[in-house]
Amino acid sequence: MYLPLTLQQQRLTLARLSARQRLVTGTLIGWEEGQGVVRLGKGYHSLKAGDLLWLPADTLFALGAGSDSAFSQLWVSARLPLALPNRAGLISDPWLLDTLKRAGQANQQQSALLLSALAGELAKARTQPLAKALDWPVTSGPLADLPLIEAGRQGQHQQQRDIDPRPLALIPA
Repeated sequence: MYLPLTLQQQRLTLARLSARQRLVTGTLIGWEEGQGVVRLGKGYHSLKAGDLLWLPADTLFALGAGSDSAFSQLWVSARLPLALPNRAGLISDPWLLDTLKRAGQANQQQSALLLSALAGELAKARTQPLAKALDWPVTSGPLADLPLIEAGRQGQHQQQRDIDPRPLALIPA
C-alpha cells in the first residue's frame, strides 16, 4: 500500500535488474554503494554512490544494481499538493541525499518529519540531464552481469554465472 511518502532501503549482494515499468508515484533514488544503471528509453545510464535520481510519475524505466550495491528509494504520491520536477534526471543537492539517508536510519516519527521536509525541498529541486548513455551491453566491471540477466529473460541463456535472475522489486513491500 502506498502512503504519501514511502521509503525503502535495498542492499543487494548479487546483481539484479528490474523489469521495465511505469510507477504511479514519483520516485527518488539515492545511490549509496556500488554501481547501478537506469534505463530510460533505449539508453542505459550509470549510477554511482552519491547520485540522486528523480523519476517523475509515469516514467517508463528499468533499474539495475551491480553486485554489492545499496540504494534508498522514496515513493512520492501524486496526492501530495506539491509541484514536483517533471523531468527525469539527477539532482545535485547534498542536503537531499543526506536527509534521505538519515530518514532511513531514524525511528518512524523522526523519519516522517525528515521525509516531509525532504518532499518540500524536492519540489524546489531542478533535475540535470543524465550522463551520456553507456555502451550496452557492458562486458566488464560491476555491471557486467546485468546484460546476462536481460539476455536470459529474452531466452538467450549464457553460461551460468553467480547472478540473481529474479526481477528487482521496485514497489513498496
